Formats: sequence, C-alpha cells, structure tokens
Amino acid sequence: MDGLLADLSAQRIPLPPPRERTRLRTAAGLTAEQVANALSCRAADIAAWEVGTREPRMPRRAAYARLLDGLKALEQPPQTKIPARQEPTAPGARTEQPTLFPTADHVPPPPRRPVPRQRLVTPTGPLAVITYTDTFVAHFTNKTQLPLDASELTGLLQWTLDSGLSREALSPFDQAGDPLLVLTPAASAALHLPAELDDRVTLRLPETHPALDRLRPAGFQLTRRGFGPWPRIYRPVTNKKRASVQLAVMAWGALSQDGWHLPTLSPADLAHLLGLYTERLLTPRGSTAVCGQELMTALRRCCLSECDQRVSAGRG
Repeated sequence: MDGLLADLSAQRIPLPPPRERTRLRTAAGLTAEQVANALSCRAADIAAWEVGTREPRMPRRAAYARLLDGLKALEQPPQTKIPARQEPTAPGARTEQPTLFPTADHVPPPPRRPVPRQRLVTPTGPLAVITYTDTFVAHFTNKTQLPLDASELTGLLQWTLDSGLSREALSPFDQAGDPLLVLTPAASAALHLPAELDDRVTLRLPETHPALDRLRPAGFQLTRRGFGPWPRIYRPVTNKKRASVQLAVMAWGALSQDGWHLPTLSPADLAHLLGLYTERLLTPRGSTAVCGQELMTALRRCCLSECDQRVSAGRG
C-alpha cells in the first residue's frame, strides 16, 4: 500500500507548462533527440510532452523534471553585489568630489554593436525538412532555414505550393516532380498527429481523424493509399497545372524502415542528404523499392519518347 501511494504521489511531480519545456530545451541548445537519448525514450515522446498531448510517467517523469530544473537553474543570472549604504555626512565635513577618471569598479559598459541584418532566405530545392520549436521551421537542402507562418497542416501545404519547391524534370520528356515535406516527430506532434499508427496492418490514419477533416474544406484530397508514412496530398488539376505535395512522416518510420534505415541526423543535415539523393536519383516518394520503380518508369518514358521522335523524323 505504501508503495502504491508513493507511485501515485510521484506521478504528481510538478512540471513546467509545455511551452516552457520547449523554451528551456532550445535555450540550452539541445535537440529533442539528445534529450530522448538521455531519458532512454523516443524523440516523438519528447515532442508530445512539449506540445502537451501527453505527459511523462514514472520513472521518466522524475528524471525529466530534474532535467528541466537544471536547465532553468543554468538560466539564473549571477547575483550582483548590493552597494553599501552610505552614511550621512556630518555638517561641515568635506565630501569627496567625483573624479573624471573612472576606477575599476565603475567601468562604463562597452558600446553596443549593431545587430547585423538577417539575410532573406528564399525556398529552394526539391524538398524541405519541417521541425517545430515555438513555430514551424523549414530546413532546405543548402542548409538554410526559414520560419513559417503556419499553424496546421493545410497552412504547410499551401505554403509548399506557393514556395516553388519542386524537383527538376529528369529529361526533356519528363515533368517536374512533386515537392517533398519531411515532418520530424516534433512537427507531426505539433500537427496533432499520433505518435504511432494504431492500425498496424494497413498503416493508415483513420479517415475520421480531425487532421484529415480539415483537408477537405481547403480543397485537398488524398490518394487511395490514404494518410500513411508516405502520403500524397493534391488538388485537382486546373488549367493543366499540377498541385501536389508528397509527405514523409518520420514518427511513423518513413525514413527508418523500408530500405532507408537513415541514422539520426539534425534537420539541416537530413535536408542536405536527401537533396544529394534527389540530385543523383530522384526525390524520395516511398520505400527504396518504390523510388527504384519510379526511376525506371521515367527512364522508359524518356527512351520511348526519343524513339517516337526518331521514327517521326524518318531515322528509325
């Protein structure tokens, strides 16, 4: 009975608000993966704790609370010395005049340096890795990043379509590829997506999920594959203009299984690595087998188109 009461009281260990947890971690320069390794859990768990969708349980709750208390203590400014109280001078006593040359105890602060203006970042490349701290941030293949003014999935999709992200055509007979958004566990948790898929057979999000209900009023549709680790979301073709976005949900194993098995990388390094893969092959669209099939299809389309041109020119 005493042990049960001790466990119940331990579950009530106070923790800072979710937004404060994120701020303490980012202020210390720690990634969600580093905190997860220290607590022997997953980065998706850290992301869920920081957005408030789930709370840690014992014994990780005590360790997490101790970590946050330590990070908060590191932020405490050093205590300043309180100047001694000056005694009133007696009538007729000489007072010491201030000197024009400051002593070591009264050194004026150094002049403030002008803050350099931040260089404007233009979205470029075929893909972006999306992470989340206090806001969504897009990391591009050239290791630049850009904060995004979006709060939900439809906003991210619309930003992608307006940004100009796209894979160049592989040949004159090919068409440009869809842009790819790689959602880190922190980003998918901020979008209120589950940390794991309950349906382990089809690996799809239920069609009644609130995140999918918001897609239809914005004009977005899903392919018959549904919303899984590699969903494709599109709008119907209008004026022969394609509007489609490919997603990769890392929390559901998009880049850790099906032949990928990528190590844990920072968002900037992951975007750079996937950019190199796109330059040499094509933008990832699923498993490595699916990517190989897409590449062979594009090569076959190129060969057939060139043969048709030769036949039309009488050189076949």
